[in-house]
Amino acid sequence: MNEFDREVAEIRKRGVTPKCFGKGKGNATAEQWAANLEYHKRFGAQDKRKEYRRGWYAKNRDLTKGRTKQWQSENPQRHAAFVQKAQLFRNYGILPSQYGAMLSGQDGVCAICGETCSRGNRLCVDHCHDSMAVRGLLCGKCNSGLGMFRDNPDLLRKAAEYLAAGGTPAFDIVTFYQLATGTSHDNN
Repeated sequence: MNEFDREVAEIRKRGVTPKCFGKGKGNATAEQWAANLEYHKRFGAQDKRKEYRRGWYAKNRDLTKGRTKQWQSENPQRHAAFVQKAQLFRNYGILPSQYGAMLSGQDGVCAICGETCSRGNRLCVDHCHDSMAVRGLLCGKCNSGLGMFRDNPDLLRKAAEYLAAGGTPAFDIVTFYQLATGTSHDNN
């Protein structure tokens, strides 16, 4: 079997029908196969395949979505791993191996509080919203806390000073009650 015949057999195995097998054309001759293969090798069959796939998907959207949902339900771990990998790369530009290296570099704990994620989830990837640079891995609470302070170090310092000052509360409960109700509880 020569190289051409091997290519033709490979294409037929995959169920691909070359252009020369279009409607009403019957069987293609070897010359037609060769011309078709040579055309696709030379003139970027990749673009044509993309165009064909888009058209096929548009016509078979429901079938494709059904098959996808079925695969996802039959392979939940593989699907979760795929989604996680895609999200890490799409959102932060890092690979799962880089995430793993960061996690082991932090001994598997949050970079701020030093605890593992309380809900059993993975640690969040903390990043600068301006430069999109990844800073480290945080538990959900610390990540939310930074977000609430708008990633502003000055606000965080003020909050830390406020907590460190402790002191007496601005109102005790009796004063608060008197102000709220407009009454006085003097025992004199």
